[in-house]
Amino acid sequence: MYYNLFFRFILIAVLIAGVSISSGCSQEDEQKKKAETERVLQERKREEIRERLREQVRREQMARSPKENLGDDKKDVKKHINDAESCMRKFQTCVDTCKGRNCDDKCLELLSACEKDIPEEYRTLKKE
Repeated sequence: MYYNLFFRFILIAVLIAGVSISSGCSQEDEQKKKAETERVLQERKREEIRERLREQVRREQMARSPKENLGDDKKDVKKHINDAESCMRKFQTCVDTCKGRNCDDKCLELLSACEKDIPEEYRTLKKE
């Protein structure tokens, strides 16, 4: 009689433990999904920043090309454009590899420091 009662108690304990573990796993899955969603949103935000900067560089280059390039030395213009693109690649690498809350600020500071020797009309970051 006691064996039967003992086995029922063990069975109930195993069922309770199984339900508890199952609910704990589902909470972990929810946390993982939230973390993944946040990571995807941050990546989209970074991609938008990169695309805006690329577009700004393109617009500036297009605006300068027909008008002001006539008087400038073509080698200097090409060098400045290459320098600006190099700084943009460094910025993109920084954004891609950086982890933390202040990544965008740190990477923008890196971009600003990289572009300090480039003439302002070729920079991706304009002073307002």
